[in-house]
Amino acid sequence: MRKSKDSDFYERLLNEEELMRYYRGRFAGRNDVMIRQITELMPDEAHIVDVAAGSSYIAEHLLQDDRVASYDWNDFNPKLQSLVRRRVQDERFTIYPFDLDADDYRLDQYNVLVGVSMEHLEKDLECVEKMPRGSIISVCSPDLIDPAHVRHFNCMSEMLERYEPYIDVKLSEEYKAGVTKFILTGYRK
Repeated sequence: MRKSKDSDFYERLLNEEELMRYYRGRFAGRNDVMIRQITELMPDEAHIVDVAAGSSYIAEHLLQDDRVASYDWNDFNPKLQSLVRRRVQDERFTIYPFDLDADDYRLDQYNVLVGVSMEHLEKDLECVEKMPRGSIISVCSPDLIDPAHVRHFNCMSEMLERYEPYIDVKLSEEYKAGVTKFILTGYRK
């Protein structure tokens, strides 16, 4: 039985104003940490997949970098897709609306994975495993217990325990703003 929420859950939950919260405050601060970490490790020709994105904040910022050759943005919320289509006008940018917990998909054409909301994904490790070895992986999860989350971490060591078998972590940071966001970036083992 599926633990993660489907697109109907998120479509009922969020209106456009609520979706804009991802561009301000604690969410923007968390995104800025991820952007900094990704930018530090990003290859000269980045083919990025941004899974369960929640907003286009990270895409809008990373697309300012000339090293980004392509950017496939993923979220299955139709309201969010509509908002993002209006916000991002870049020929390198594509909306890729698959369901990470239900659909069959490939990630072997990418060399950067952005996973800002891994706590929502039941099959988070399967997603990371689909990335080619040596690719950049940047993931984030909070210490927040929420009905939409399939997991949470109490401390950075718990998150490292989950992801270090798959990621050679080069950068990690705890971002605190009401809740703590644990952010890891490194290379796919």
